[in-house]
Amino acid sequence: MRKTEVRGQRSEARLQSQSFEVAFDGLEIWTVYSKPLDYPNFFVVRRAVVERGVIVTDAEITGFAETLELARELVPPGKLRIPRYEGDEPQIVECWL
Repeated sequence: MRKTEVRGQRSEARLQSQSFEVAFDGLEIWTVYSKPLDYPNFFVVRRAVVERGVIVTDAEITGFAETLELARELVPPGKLRIPRYEGDEPQIVECWL
């Protein structure tokens, strides 16, 4: 529930979508790694959850694969691909949000 101010009056507002209350459970980040130290012969997909800028679920392994294409199949459908940034660890291939 969120507190809002409407013309000097306090009120409580709920986030709603089509009459259903919406809950935010954090941002899932799916990271694809190429040959990380713990699996040097594979692509590994790890899932992390971030809430309010804090990692609440730390990079749990969701699977590993022999090719990048097979690793991408481990990422749930409907996610948006984010290419790696220059400052990322060298093993990071990409992230999915």
